[in-house]
Amino acid sequence: MPTLRPDPSYRKADLPWLGQIPAHWEAKRLKHVANVAFSNVDKHSHEDENSVSLCNYVDVYKNEQITFEFEFMQATASADEVRKFTLKKDDVLITKDSESWNDIAIPAYVPNDLENVLCGYHLALIRPNPNEVDGKFLFRALEAKPINYQFEVEATGITRYGIDQYAIGSTLFPLPPLPEQQAIAAYLDRQTAKIDALIAKKQRLLDLLAEQRAALITQAVTKGLPPSPNGRGDGGEVKMKNSGLAWLGQVPSHWEVDLVKRHFDIDLGKMLDMSKQPENGFLKPYLRAANIYWEGVWLDDVNEMKFTKEQLTRYRLQKGDLLVTEGGVTVGRSAIYQGELEEVYYQNSINRA
Repeated sequence: MPTLRPDPSYRKADLPWLGQIPAHWEAKRLKHVANVAFSNVDKHSHEDENSVSLCNYVDVYKNEQITFEFEFMQATASADEVRKFTLKKDDVLITKDSESWNDIAIPAYVPNDLENVLCGYHLALIRPNPNEVDGKFLFRALEAKPINYQFEVEATGITRYGIDQYAIGSTLFPLPPLPEQQAIAAYLDRQTAKIDALIAKKQRLLDLLAEQRAALITQAVTKGLPPSPNGRGDGGEVKMKNSGLAWLGQVPSHWEVDLVKRHFDIDLGKMLDMSKQPENGFLKPYLRAANIYWEGVWLDDVNEMKFTKEQLTRYRLQKGDLLVTEGGVTVGRSAIYQGELEEVYYQNSINRA
């Protein structure tokens, strides 16, 4: 078997995470080809400052491009801040902190000058040297996982992680000649647009299937099974009656409509208040709202807290218990506990029925 030789047009990049790059490319630090600045413009307004629009963390985190179409936050800034942080064509913004070390330095590109729109707090403004690097290419480079990984390993913190200006400026990335950068950026625009269009179509299909699933469940639990002349379902011809509830409408005439509390024991979980935890209690695993999904109970991230002997009896889950989240963005989400853990309890964000 012949020995395979590397393409002579490639060379080692002297960076283990990068491997080989085209021979005519360079590897440079960001600070050598662009200016990096941390914004100090926050959302607070002051009477002696200029009125401005503010591009914020969420604008960058959720969008690949920053344009005039956004509804920017209104704030104020000093004349010096306006000079330093007004967004210009080819600027790249990145998020410089996060609740997770591996969700940091998310980039967004500025395709046009944005008059009176400033880079806001929690963001870094990267302004490329136009003789060295194309802004769109730089944006795509910062999206690349091996390059972005440099930010992840430099992030510091405990409950919130951040990267400093030195770490951002010291980031290494491959740098082709400027015309090739522009060609690569244009190619990626075309190809990612095709992929995004396919994703949108798939997402629309998923949304329609989710609507169909919800409608199927609603029909079965409020109207019964469908007739089955074709062998599907076994509901037969069912007489209906008014349920007396406007949101429910008619139900099968032989059904009852009653209050849940008459048929289930309902209890609210134990309050997670560290100041009121029993000093000599029993340390046990417990479920939170974050553990409850429509598909079931997620047990890979279970915390512990202390319970008294009496609380162990009250809050211990049994196989078949129905868990319903009672607050927050997931209110109403429910799942049946299948008894996967020998001993587990639940927090006050969950109702047990």
